[in-house]
Amino acid sequence: LDQARVKLQQIEDSIIHGVLARYALGGVTTLDAQQTDYYFGVIFDYGKNGGVQNYGLRDFETRRYLEQDNNLKNFTSDSYPGLQYQLPATVPQNAALDHPAPGQQIFPIGRQPNDPAQLIEYYNQKVLSATLPVDHNLDNMVTSYYNAALLKLSSNRILYGVELAKIKFLDQKQDYCQAVKRNDVDFVRILLKDHAQEEHVLQRVLNKVDAWTKTQQDGLAYPAHTRDIVLKLFQAYLLPITLQLEVQSVFSFEKYC
Repeated sequence: LDQARVKLQQIEDSIIHGVLARYALGGVTTLDAQQTDYYFGVIFDYGKNGGVQNYGLRDFETRRYLEQDNNLKNFTSDSYPGLQYQLPATVPQNAALDHPAPGQQIFPIGRQPNDPAQLIEYYNQKVLSATLPVDHNLDNMVTSYYNAALLKLSSNRILYGVELAKIKFLDQKQDYCQAVKRNDVDFVRILLKDHAQEEHVLQRVLNKVDAWTKTQQDGLAYPAHTRDIVLKLFQAYLLPITLQLEVQSVFSFEKYC
């Protein structure tokens, strides 16, 4: 599990750097959405047409595994695997997200009612379009390529939930098998969820954003609320979607009980 968390931290670093690098370009073009679809579908395709040689072996195996299991098919899509999962709103709109509040956990995990229901919508509506101005002087090939890379990293981070679930399942196989046989979804989620680890991840994310957005005099100024935007990316989307994939993955392991 420790090795898996190191891998997740590598993806985490790349996602944060990706958001900041995208913001460094300073704007969006009117063709960003269309071209992002193109780059994600062709350059970062999961191999529906090209086979394993077009992308990582682990991605290939994970995608094939997800498509073959009825419990997991809703995490795959032809366009953005894992990014179109419909998240319920589980955190009150007035919740404090990054500091302790009376009667609340620090860093409550989940989506608030005013947040977009899908991660792909959050990227389009909150991370990019609502944050960056239209700039007709930008090269839309560059902006779209950055967008697609960032989405692919987020997809990879979510789909890694299959690997996490397998590690946790094997570590407590008897407990998981008993819960699966009872069809006890809530108990499986309790076994999988480690809120102390989630708090650690989110505090680490904030520390990185704070450190990496410090600018010298006359240096690049990142958009307002960059810190909040990146925090919500992990807190409201990446962590809970990954956990949900872990839950459904455990039920797909019933054949090993």
